[in-house]
Amino acid sequence: GDNGVGKSTLLNLIAGSLESTKGQVVIGETVRIAYFSQQIEGLDESKRVINYLQEVAEEVKTSGGSTTSIAELLEQ
Repeated sequence: GDNGVGKSTLLNLIAGSLESTKGQVVIGETVRIAYFSQQIEGLDESKRVINYLQEVAEEVKTSGGSTTSIAELLEQ
């Protein structure tokens, strides 16, 4: 989306790093939020995205109930 339309604000609301001034954000019981700030501070720039994701889980369940690896998911 265009600059200033609220993409980062929405992500910050979902991640819980910003409180909503109106309405509410409801996260499902089985949802796990993973969020990387736009600021690179603290991230190892030599590390690949897949390595960060694999630190959380090697495999994930799809909406259909099957299991797939993080690598396969990123290739889709």
